[in-house]
Amino acid sequence: MYNSFTSNSAKGGNLGSCKALAKYLDKETKNKWFSHDLENVKTDTVVRQIDKFGKGGIHKKYWRFCEIEYAPSTKEIKHLIQLVTGKSRREIRRLKDWSELSEQEQEEVKVKFLEFVRECQDLQAQNYNREGINTGADLKWYAKIETQRKWKYEKEVQEGKHKRGELKKGFHLHCHIIQSRKAMNKKTQLSPLSTQRKQSADNPVQQGFDRNVFTNSVEEKFDNMFNYQREMEECYEVLKYEKKMRESVFVSGISQHMKIRRYPNGKYLKEKNKYLKSLNFDEQQLYFANINHYKKLEEEEKREQERNRKMLEEVKQEQIQKQQEEQEIRQIRFRR
Repeated sequence: MYNSFTSNSAKGGNLGSCKALAKYLDKETKNKWFSHDLENVKTDTVVRQIDKFGKGGIHKKYWRFCEIEYAPSTKEIKHLIQLVTGKSRREIRRLKDWSELSEQEQEEVKVKFLEFVRECQDLQAQNYNREGINTGADLKWYAKIETQRKWKYEKEVQEGKHKRGELKKGFHLHCHIIQSRKAMNKKTQLSPLSTQRKQSADNPVQQGFDRNVFTNSVEEKFDNMFNYQREMEECYEVLKYEKKMRESVFVSGISQHMKIRRYPNGKYLKEKNKYLKSLNFDEQQLYFANINHYKKLEEEEKREQERNRKMLEEVKQEQIQKQQEEQEIRQIRFRR
């Protein structure tokens, strides 16, 4: 179960109004926002309410609102579909795309997912360990459920298999939330992105937001709420550990590769073979994959630098041309 918190949204930034982000999230369905106790809220109302809570008491350098996303995996979505529709396992295995469900089935799954999102917001509120912040009703937020994702800059787009902006096939049920920094009481400021943990003799309760605790609780809530039998490889702690190990091998492999590259050609090959012999087969495969990935990153960085250089040149040329045009206009006016 994927979740994310963003304080610098792609649309408009988070230091001012949330209008750009809210309008952007109208891309699939207009309006139809919901909160802890409201449904079918209009986008204009969302913008007005979140912006209202963002005024006063917040430093100009701090974000006024954040964007939250809850996104179950394909396996979790299919389990939810089976639970709601009563389809057999065989029928579920045959499903390849969300559009294969009837409109009624889609709406029923969305309603169930909406209930889950509200439960997650309750968990988020409890995770702050702040007095008076106990449920999602104590937070100021509005959410919207989506079922589509588009191809952007993925490998498949670069290889020409898909076009940018084309809809992806499959199951992409997820939820976007716009949440105010201020709680519903308009006094308490909450940041799910903060890593600070406050604890003192006067206040023995540890405050702050623990992302690991929250993610585990969201995972547990989904399992209990929908009777989902989670496999070991799906668990957040296992995935986090595997990622940490991959990054560790990646860094050690790259650093070792960069170290032995400094040797003369003959000694380079000798040291490289010596290092590779110290690895087992899986580690060797991962080493070569990491080295190739590193080379691709270098190439991509060079291409990005070249693109930026060309863009700067174009901007400079436009500015020069604009200055020349303005100068010509001034000369014409002077002659008159």
